[in-house]
Amino acid sequence: MKRVKYVQRAIKEELPDKLSKYKLTKLQEELLVTRLDNKILKRFDYESTDLINSKFDPLKNMDKLPDINEAGNMIAKAIRNKEHIVIVNDFDCDGITSGAVLYKALEKVLHVNEDNFGIITNKRSTGTGYSETLISRIIEYHNNVHPIDMILSSDHGSGCEASYVKLKAAGVGKLIITDHHHVDYNNYPKTADMFINPQRKDSKYYKEVSGCFVAYITMVSTYISLHGKYRPEAFNILLPYVALSTISDVMSLKYPINRQVVKVGLNIMNAYKHKLWVVLKRLLRLNNRLTSYDLGFKIGPLVNTANRMDVESLIMDIMIENDYDTLYNKASILMDMVGTKKAAQAAGSKLANEQAAVLKEQNSVVVAIPSDYAINGIIASMVGGRHNKPTVCFIDNPTSEYLMGSGRGINDKIDLVKLYNDINDEDDKILVSYGGHKLAAGCKIYKDKLTVFRTLFDKYTVKQLGKLKSVNTLTYDKQLKVSDITLSLAKEISRISPYGKDWPEPIFMTDAIVASILVFGSMAKVFMQDKAGNKIDGICFFNNVMTGITPDNIKSLLKRGDKLRVTYTLGVLTNRDVVGINMVINTIDTKE
Repeated sequence: MKRVKYVQRAIKEELPDKLSKYKLTKLQEELLVTRLDNKILKRFDYESTDLINSKFDPLKNMDKLPDINEAGNMIAKAIRNKEHIVIVNDFDCDGITSGAVLYKALEKVLHVNEDNFGIITNKRSTGTGYSETLISRIIEYHNNVHPIDMILSSDHGSGCEASYVKLKAAGVGKLIITDHHHVDYNNYPKTADMFINPQRKDSKYYKEVSGCFVAYITMVSTYISLHGKYRPEAFNILLPYVALSTISDVMSLKYPINRQVVKVGLNIMNAYKHKLWVVLKRLLRLNNRLTSYDLGFKIGPLVNTANRMDVESLIMDIMIENDYDTLYNKASILMDMVGTKKAAQAAGSKLANEQAAVLKEQNSVVVAIPSDYAINGIIASMVGGRHNKPTVCFIDNPTSEYLMGSGRGINDKIDLVKLYNDINDEDDKILVSYGGHKLAAGCKIYKDKLTVFRTLFDKYTVKQLGKLKSVNTLTYDKQLKVSDITLSLAKEISRISPYGKDWPEPIFMTDAIVASILVFGSMAKVFMQDKAGNKIDGICFFNNVMTGITPDNIKSLLKRGDKLRVTYTLGVLTNRDVVGINMVINTIDTKE
């Protein structure tokens, strides 16, 4: 069995006095102190920010986002004049949800006649941004479907100036670009009539918000321009999309505004008022309340599956459909396609793990698998999590001269985009292209460069993280006794949720005695107790193999009466009228 070094998360500073108004428990104070820092506290006014509750105010600091008010006025004028508006959105989960937000805002919130707007969704197969293919599709719509008076663009387009010049030359009307990606100042979209992006140098708005969030704020500004005030209840239908994009696009939850929109969005999803979320819960067999985990690992991947299978239009239809039966039928078609893809994913994952086991690189994992499906992002997450190392998984398509890679940083200290850039600086004959976010970024390389890429990826991983130690280190928040683990405690922890990037879910550690273990395929239920007879049980999915325990060996390594050490997360499990403790075990270790 592998050995693990357990390190308790350090509490470096006292809880600021300004947070005393929240009447926190001792545990909540300890968790907050380790997740907040003075830099964040100074940057945002926590005195007027609802730090841990579900209040969400989209108007707060909105004026710090350049062009937002002007764009709202311009869109409102187009609506009043019954101009024809076309949404042009990107193809990933953030792009799909941002397109859905713009569409549903026009349809359900602003009540624009359906003849006065349309939507064009970009395709993965033709590349990100305003490619020649996308430009041709827009111009064809303009010439053959309806003249375009205004384009509302979402989640892409921050460096596509040449494309906008072509669109203007073709007679397309106003261009309003909403995005959240890096701004390419060498190809700055100066031809666009409005450019709303918090990454602009002159923006003082929150940098870490999703493209869908930017689209949402733009619609809020439009509503205010039309009606003179903001009416929160009118926008409830949009907030679940923003919550989904915030989690799926791995936005930082250290910022209260992101946690607030996720919490409010989840509450709306779980209220069973909107058909989309009811259908997705049913088809994904999610019987309990939806959580941020479900958004990140169930619904988000389902949305992204569509672009990886070249059916972006299908998932967009699902996102905006109003009729329940039509929605259910289309979602069922997608689920059937997902079933085929899952088989390919299982085979690819097995092959990737076999490759990873024999690699000489000690600090990272770079694998290449043959597949007709773009499953490399999911596999990179799975393999990276299994080995606790930054990982890139390439798809090796025999008809292409390139390998298409998807990377996952795994460690929050890693910056994949910088890492790719360092590789490119050392040898500019390896990478054809690359881009994305800090912890999730893709790249394309020449097939004959896989070995040298693997070497350099490991080299620059070491430069960012240092060499990984042979003894795995697991950081936990607090050690608890079995008797400490109560429903009341689980509710305390849930109050400062949701958890995600930069706001990690608390990990607890407990020493106990094995009562019994039940194995169900790739998961196990572990029943534990202490000497006094206090009992607790948890579910182990074997996602983390730090200790080397698997479904095949757990019963031989841990027998009734053995002492064990578990690390785990705690939450509240709600199933209909039953409320209980949800313990998800992270690692299991024998206690000497």
